[in-house]
Amino acid sequence: MIHPTIYDNIKVVLEGEVYDLDLAGKIKIVHREDMMDLASLSRLYRIEFMIEGKEEQSAMIELVVTAEDLSKEILELEEVEQLGCTLIIYFSTPVADIAKECQEIEKTLTELWEHRPVIKQKITSVFSSEKSALIQPKNEISLHFGRKINEDNIADIENLVEYTYLSLLQLL
Repeated sequence: MIHPTIYDNIKVVLEGEVYDLDLAGKIKIVHREDMMDLASLSRLYRIEFMIEGKEEQSAMIELVVTAEDLSKEILELEEVEQLGCTLIIYFSTPVADIAKECQEIEKTLTELWEHRPVIKQKITSVFSSEKSALIQPKNEISLHFGRKINEDNIADIENLVEYTYLSLLQLL
């Protein structure tokens, strides 16, 4: 039998926590990806959700592991504590007053997440030739934690999912 990797164990816990919120009726899962990139031999898991009735806003949690970390873990080349996965959280929300709303979002998320992740915001918009104008801009927000997570962090996954849900509520 194949021993599950750090990635496999974290993915199962992460998926379970998000599905628990869905079953409780707090969120609606709208997209899920579980991929293996055969070119880079990396693995990627994404799960995206939104609050019912607020389809213009969403949150996505992404878990990635590289071939390097997978091979070192499987071949036991380094201590498992030094290996792990990268976790990034994304939010998407429309913005009207870009400067004001981006500052408010930064402040809100910084306080909620207690200054831990690095927050990046990217504004995108689509041009409508019918209206000869830009369609309402979207703010693509990402939270980067600057370190890998491993099985020592499994107990933190519940809080991470809860904070992601609370962040999405704050963006409404």
